[in-house]
Amino acid sequence: MLFAVIAAVLAVEVLLLAKENRRLRAAFEPHSEPPEAERFAVGDFVGDFDVLGADGLVRTVEFDGEYDQTLLLVFTEDCTGCSMVMPDWRAVLDRLPARTRVVALQLDRTEASRADLLPVPVATPLHGGDGEGLPLAKLTMVPITAVLDLAGIVAWAHHGSMDELTLESLEQALAAGAG
Repeated sequence: MLFAVIAAVLAVEVLLLAKENRRLRAAFEPHSEPPEAERFAVGDFVGDFDVLGADGLVRTVEFDGEYDQTLLLVFTEDCTGCSMVMPDWRAVLDRLPARTRVVALQLDRTEASRADLLPVPVATPLHGGDGEGLPLAKLTMVPITAVLDLAGIVAWAHHGSMDELTLESLEQALAAGAG
C-alpha cells in the first residue's frame, strides 16, 4: 500500500513538473516578430490623392503629366527622426530639378502646428472614399521620403532618417527623373 501511495505522489509530481517545463519553454522560446509595417516600395502605384491645405481647402494631387516627378515628404511635428531629416530635406529643396513638385504631408497637422517646419506648403492627407489615392496604410512610419514619377509610381523611397549615401541616392533619383 505504501508503495502505491509513493507511486501516485511521484506521478502527480511528474505531471506538475511537465506542466512547469512547458510553461518555461514557452517563456524562453523566441516569439515570431510582428509583421513589419507596410512601406512604400519602388514600383508601387500611388495615383491621385486629396490633401487638406493649411488654408483649409481640399486639393487633389494629380499625376497628369504637369510635373516630371513629385518629391513626397511625410512627417509628424513631434517625431525625432523627422526633425533630424528636416535639414536634409531643406538642402534637397534648394537644389530641386525643374518640373519637380514637392508634396509635404504632416500627419498630425492641427491649427496649432508650426508653419516654419519646411519652406514649402504643408498639407494633411485625406482618406479617399473610393479606395484609390494615397495608400494611408503605408504612412505608419515617419519620416518618409519618396520620389514619384509623372504617373504616380514610386521611383525611389526611404523610411527613416538619412545618411550621406541615402541623401546622395535621393539626389541621383531626382536628377534621373528630371526632364
